[in-house]
Amino acid sequence: GFDNRHFNGPRDVAVTADGIVYVADTDNQRIQKCTSDDGYSYACETFYGITAESRQSSDYFVHLNWPNSVDVGPDGKVFIADTGAQRIMVISPEGKYLTSIGQVGGPDENYPEDTGSAKFTDARGIAVDADGNVLVTDQWNHRVQKYAPGVDGWHQANLNNFGWTETTWVLSMADFNGKIYAGTSTDWGAQVWELDPSDWTTQG
Repeated sequence: GFDNRHFNGPRDVAVTADGIVYVADTDNQRIQKCTSDDGYSYACETFYGITAESRQSSDYFVHLNWPNSVDVGPDGKVFIADTGAQRIMVISPEGKYLTSIGQVGGPDENYPEDTGSAKFTDARGIAVDADGNVLVTDQWNHRVQKYAPGVDGWHQANLNNFGWTETTWVLSMADFNGKIYAGTSTDWGAQVWELDPSDWTTQG
């Protein structure tokens, strides 16, 4: 459905320490913010995006284009993997657009030495750790990108050699107890990788 009591193809959720639930309501082209007074019944409202309207070139900062993932940083900023627009949107806790991370393919004209590390081809999953680092599953580039706060343009800070050439998709990731976990697909089945503290290891 399209009202605040329904979802349409929800793909991801993020829950804050105080119990606010953010939902990537993908097919409705929006992020829903859900709150509860008793911890059982929730009321939702649109936090960002326009329901059932995808982004057009004339309204780049108003609409979303197939948001697949959402997470919340330690300072309350909301990060949206806006997959169809090849970007990570950074939104204030009040729902105001702040900035974007990443662009579509090719080198950045402001950083000619960049060979594409700051570019996405379907940014699909996102996780923000306790230090505010932003990790993104860059699906068709077969890699995970890591961006550090305070770096001009949110350019890649450290990739830590994650992923194999046999990795076909990297669709999800999460921060749990100080470790980063990423779920991938290979030709022989699914993989789970763990980053602890600075080296990626496969968990089967």
